[in-house]
Amino acid sequence: MRFFGTLLRLYSYAFHLALSAFLLGVAVIAVASHRPPALGVVPFGEDEMVSGVAILGSIGLFSTLLALLRVFRYLFPLWAAWALYLMATGWLAGPYHFDGADAFRIGLWLIAGAAVALLGALSASRLRRGRYI
Repeated sequence: MRFFGTLLRLYSYAFHLALSAFLLGVAVIAVASHRPPALGVVPFGEDEMVSGVAILGSIGLFSTLLALLRVFRYLFPLWAAWALYLMATGWLAGPYHFDGADAFRIGLWLIAGAAVALLGALSASRLRRGRYI
């Protein structure tokens, strides 16, 4: 059971580091190209899209690194829940339109991945002292 919990936490760290890197990368590319990204998933208007995506990526990176380094791990589950909420509402209840069934399936897989990562984040916040991962 400990192995499964460790694997779940590692997956959660990797998922949210990748998500944060993606968001920061989108913000950097948008600044370099002088065009706001067209992300229908995040709840920002065109004027605040670049700064909003950069802030989301920074918060995700900050909270994930704090949890990974065991400095402050209680922010990480809040970030993971917020990321799952943004994905679910943005893709399923928001104005985003999928190009087809395959794109919809990919969106569902990403939402499921974020839900599993939330479980890992919740287990990471309950680590006892002396555990390293």
